[in-house]
Amino acid sequence: RQAVACISDKEFVLNNILQGVAVNMDGQMPEALTAWVAPVTGVLADCAGLNAEERFNKSVEILQAGGWTASDWGSHAGGAERAVAPTGIKGPGGVTPPSDMLLYAPGAGYDPLRSTMSLFIADWMQQLGLDVTARPTGFNVIVDKVFTPENCEDWYFYMLGWGLSAFPNHPGDFFNSKNDTCEGGYNTPGFNNAEFDALDAEFQAAKTISDAIALSQKMEAILFEEMPYLVLFNVPTLEVYRDTVEFPFTDVLDGLTGTGGGYASLVKVKS
Repeated sequence: RQAVACISDKEFVLNNILQGVAVNMDGQMPEALTAWVAPVTGVLADCAGLNAEERFNKSVEILQAGGWTASDWGSHAGGAERAVAPTGIKGPGGVTPPSDMLLYAPGAGYDPLRSTMSLFIADWMQQLGLDVTARPTGFNVIVDKVFTPENCEDWYFYMLGWGLSAFPNHPGDFFNSKNDTCEGGYNTPGFNNAEFDALDAEFQAAKTISDAIALSQKMEAILFEEMPYLVLFNVPTLEVYRDTVEFPFTDVLDGLTGTGGGYASLVKVKS
């Protein structure tokens, strides 16, 4: 997961392919929750700003340090060229990765941003010697595959968007071991980290927002290191309204539409 996170140049896709319509998001907290956003650490910090060749070489180093082996580790010629992928790659203990692994992602007609990103990430994984193919799949089909206990071990990779509440307690929902999807929860990767679970228990019992933020950032540091998810991007909310209309507020999470039109009874019409 760390190697895939390193080789995946999300900024390139967002800025050059998707023309800046979405904002890179490394951690669990949307940038609008400024006080909650934790400093980026771990592999994402180590690989930030690297070019394609450097990302490939760093990713290979991560695999090697993790006990992976290969008969040939491949190479990268630099520039915009694709890497020559490693061959005979094996995980720790000499286990050969499965063949024909699928990355389920929404199709272009439903979610063109994630569909596009899935093609690039699958390609980067192929450059690491992993047999991965992006598979456009219906949203509900993906949900049924990854969020039901009976299917919890029958997939390799998926990509979906989130809808979050204003109070950011979602990391516990996603990664506390008690919420494992095999037991009916939302922890689809089956992430199990005792330190994270203990911090989440403290977070749930926190008496002040400042205490909750401090605990949340400690939890985030573990997620940056372990990488159960590779977080991709956030799409800003853009709204247009006439300059003859004055709302009681315009700086709000999820935009005015999410508040019921900015409390319509308080809207003023300028003469």
